[in-house]
Amino acid sequence: MPLLSWLASRGHCRHCGTRVSKRYPLTELAAGIAGGLIAGLSPSLLLACLLLLALPLLLTALVIRIESGKTDWPLAGAGLLPVAVAIVASLI
Repeated sequence: MPLLSWLASRGHCRHCGTRVSKRYPLTELAAGIAGGLIAGLSPSLLLACLLLLALPLLLTALVIRIESGKTDWPLAGAGLLPVAVAIVASLI
């Protein structure tokens, strides 16, 4: 919905008319594509759920890294935890 809303408003806030950065819909689009790929290609429901749990955390950490040049290690670590559990679960 955020992507469709951004397109419908032509990239402007509907309340104040301020321009909304392209990074917001691009981040939503990237999350949607990645989520769809994870859901469609994961061999198990457990793996898909764990990776979908990690996706928003890792994507947010990546955007912060790109924009500020700094890494939010607690956020990245929180995103990597479900990935680590998924790897261990797939080995068992």
